[in-house]
Amino acid sequence: MKTIVVINERHTLIPEQVKLLDLQFGSGKWKTVEIEDQQWSLVYYDQLIRYIAYMNPSNVVFISPNGYMVAKMTHESCSLGYRIWVMHSNDRVEIAFKDRVKYVPDRNSYRLLAIGK
Repeated sequence: MKTIVVINERHTLIPEQVKLLDLQFGSGKWKTVEIEDQQWSLVYYDQLIRYIAYMNPSNVVFISPNGYMVAKMTHESCSLGYRIWVMHSNDRVEIAFKDRVKYVPDRNSYRLLAIGK
């Protein structure tokens, strides 16, 4: 089965990243799944997880600066006995600038979510 590469829809793989994916998994053997930029709800993420799992991938690659740490610590938590927690906010607040709009987490919508055990 293919390798799934998960990336934010506003980001683009640079040629060096494409080359690395091709070398590791084979040219044409991986597919990107884009995370909608304006989606932050747990319901959306859970649906995306089920969608990716339904594709029965052999590998899932997250294009993210913190993906490695979350994945590695979650894996190691099984043998070392600690629990992983993630702070998440479903809600965003729009901030308008002269030339753009930025969405930031609503300060009152954060939740701590336990992963695993």
